[in-house]
Amino acid sequence: MPTTLLAQVDSSIGGKTAVNSPRGKNLIGTFYQPKHVLVDVEVLATLPDVEFRAGMAEVIKYGAIRDVAFFEFLEKHVSDISARNTDVLEQVIFRSCANKAQVVMADEREQGQRALLNFGHTLGHAFETLGEYAGLRHGEAIAMGMVFASWLACTLGFCDDSVESRLAALFDAFGLPTRPPECTPKECLNIMALDKKVRRGKVRFVLLEALGRAFLHPLSLEAIEPSLAEFLSVRC
Repeated sequence: MPTTLLAQVDSSIGGKTAVNSPRGKNLIGTFYQPKHVLVDVEVLATLPDVEFRAGMAEVIKYGAIRDVAFFEFLEKHVSDISARNTDVLEQVIFRSCANKAQVVMADEREQGQRALLNFGHTLGHAFETLGEYAGLRHGEAIAMGMVFASWLACTLGFCDDSVESRLAALFDAFGLPTRPPECTPKECLNIMALDKKVRRGKVRFVLLEALGRAFLHPLSLEAIEPSLAEFLSVRC
């Protein structure tokens, strides 16, 4: 029975159970599917604003990686969602759950497509780890990670600048941070090297070719460093 927006749309679905460690986030865990997940939208009326905003990061993620129509719906309904209009929230939560469930059913143990759900998480988890899991909420960290991932995709020529600007604008509209905490590229890269998506020294980075279309692209940490340094410099 998830009682936060983030849990209702993300962590209660898919069976991942994990704990954090000093070396990184979600590196220790297993898969254990629940028999039922019961979501009551009305409990969100008591959720602190900062927790509600953090949950919206995962909601926006679904639109960004696989459902552009949903992304556009979110852009048009910022006021209703922020006001926690129950009818609109039901649509938001149902659409988010449907998107995640479809991915999980196709790839329960993250051998391929499910890794796309980690959009923004590679750098976002690094921010969380650097803050010792106390400085940032998960949704805040991955919002900044998604902005970087879209920045990186634009830098590499996979998408145009409007992808990053629309994504950042939607995060801004919901009060989510788009500027990273103070840190160095080396600090982030040292943690990113332990990411579960690392294969043979390369990170399978989740990038966008357009809003609603994500893909995995192997990149060495050395290849990521110049863009990360620029991102941290410009955004900070």
